[in-house]
Amino acid sequence: MYTLKNWKVEAHHGKMIVWGEVYGHEKYQDGLSLHTSMIQAVDMDDRHVLFSTKNSVYSCAFSAHAVNVKDVQAFDQLPDELFACDRKIVKKKILDAVSAGLNAVADRLQSFMQDVSGDYTLILFDTDADYYFRWMLQIRDGKKYLVPQNGVAIREGSVQDSVLIGNGVKGQVMKYFPFADNRLTFYEWEDSWEPVFFLNAGKKDIRLECSYGSFALKAGERLCPSRESEKNLEPVIEKEAETVEEVTSSAASPKDEAQADVKKPVSSQQTGDSQGKSSVYAEEQTGGSQEQSSVSAEEYLSGL
Repeated sequence: MYTLKNWKVEAHHGKMIVWGEVYGHEKYQDGLSLHTSMIQAVDMDDRHVLFSTKNSVYSCAFSAHAVNVKDVQAFDQLPDELFACDRKIVKKKILDAVSAGLNAVADRLQSFMQDVSGDYTLILFDTDADYYFRWMLQIRDGKKYLVPQNGVAIREGSVQDSVLIGNGVKGQVMKYFPFADNRLTFYEWEDSWEPVFFLNAGKKDIRLECSYGSFALKAGERLCPSRESEKNLEPVIEKEAETVEEVTSSAASPKDEAQADVKKPVSSQQTGDSQGKSSVYAEEQTGGSQEQSSVSAEEYLSGL
């Protein structure tokens, strides 16, 4: 039996393959991204989906699922005879695991903003992340929007790719060019998102360029660009190498369950598959403070 992390399924005309990073396979290096041959059967245990091909079985932890609306909906396109388990339970377990992970990330991001009240936008960058982007959290009118790493759209260019960050509202997007020298140049800035805070969770400094000027975002620090001045605040990350994924991995799954590895950095000059824009929307559950609100995977998926 092999393990797939950061996995997702694709369904075409009643047939399924699974993409993921493989571990424990005698033919491939651990962490290699690949897809299976056609799936012959789907089963499950308490924490995993088990996909069987003609010659192999792949174990995929619910908590290691790569969130994608088309992926989860793909289970509805498959014939009943493919499932040795209850299809609805499989989907529910995936969504429950996703919800736990999203809530843990949102809570962690909000912990960096305890000195800020009211509406704000927080964008987490990391020099080791694809196109430097990790997460965006936005608080607006008591509602919460969360954009994950796979939720940005990549616009491929002949010379330079660009990144489009959306928040679920049509026509509202921030766009930037990611350069290989740890420099981000914003060429479209959404004023309605302000105040916008940037958090550097990486080990290297980042240079931010926007309509307000050029700013140094030091490793482990938070920055709020403005027209008046460069507002560098006190460091809010205790360890420069600390990332949201590391902090929340245990919250998203049992302690002994390995999480999906972070993708290798993609050069800003390298092109890749375009990804659709996605966002999370959640109402305040109790009408209390923002910290008490939660992010629902069902709303996340249905809102795309």
